[in-house]
Parts: sequence; C-alpha cells; structure tokens
Amino acid sequence: MSAFMSLALLITALSSIYFFQEFRLELNNNIHSDQPLIVLNYLGSALPAAGLGLLVLSIAFANQVYLRLTNKHDPKKPDKLTSYCGYALLICLMGLLISRSYLNNLWDNQAKQQGYQPCPSITLLKSSLTRTAWVKEENLCYDQQISKILRHGNKRELAEIWAYLKQK
Repeated sequence: MSAFMSLALLITALSSIYFFQEFRLELNNNIHSDQPLIVLNYLGSALPAAGLGLLVLSIAFANQVYLRLTNKHDPKKPDKLTSYCGYALLICLMGLLISRSYLNNLWDNQAKQQGYQPCPSITLLKSSLTRTAWVKEENLCYDQQISKILRHGNKRELAEIWAYLKQK
C-alpha cells in the first residue's frame, strides 16, 4: 500500500509540472490573443514548486517505507535521506513563495507589454483571489453585461464576452 502511495505522489508531482506547462501556454496564448478582455489565472504559478515538493515528499516517504520493511529503521538515529528531504521541502516552500511572485509579475508585465491593463478589483471577478481581468480599454471593466457574464473567468465565459463585444 505504501509503495502505491509513493507512486501516487510521484505521479502527482509530475502531473503538476505538466499542468504548469499547459497553464503557461494557455496564459501566453491569452496574453497574445489580442482580445479586448483576457483573464490571468495565477493559480498555476504555484505548480512547479508544489510538484517538486510532492516529488521530494514521495522520496522521503518511500525511504521511510523501505527502512521499516527492511527493519533498518532506528528511531534513535536520524535518517540522513529523510533529513535532506526535509531541507529540500523547506527550499521548495521558499521557492513556492518566490517563484509565485516572480511568475505573477512576469505574466503581468507581458500583459502590459501587449497593451492590457488590470481591471480594478471592485469591478470584474470581485470574488476571485487567483484571477484578474485585463482589458485593452478600461471602460470594459465597468460594462454591466460583461460583469453579469464573467463569474469565474473560464473559457466559456470569455468566448461569450468576446461574442458580446463583436455584436456591440
């Protein structure tokens, strides 16, 4: 059972890295889409460090399982690999905080370079902590119809908004 959990954590870590790449591509496509309104979702900026942290955690877990199965576990003597994994997890946590800030600023700067500006937090996507609406024209931030459509910032809502703006 514990080997299964290690494999599951490893798959989770690798999936996090894969999803970050997909996330990065989607954000890049949004920023360079030249649409009048885009949504930047910052949740994916945590995925690389979180995935690496899960990988380190799975290594530490697998090591502890191995030590217990082979009766090499000594509670009085700390295991070096587990200690190193603990330090690596702290580094991953610090990396999570630093990389998240760095990536968010990177994506914000890319959006600004493409002519977008963020909507004020009291206009669109008011209840979202990880998503912000960016527009080419500030008056779109105050459009009541867009405000009714844009609840989560997903692709369906954005397509509906883009169709609405083409009709307008």
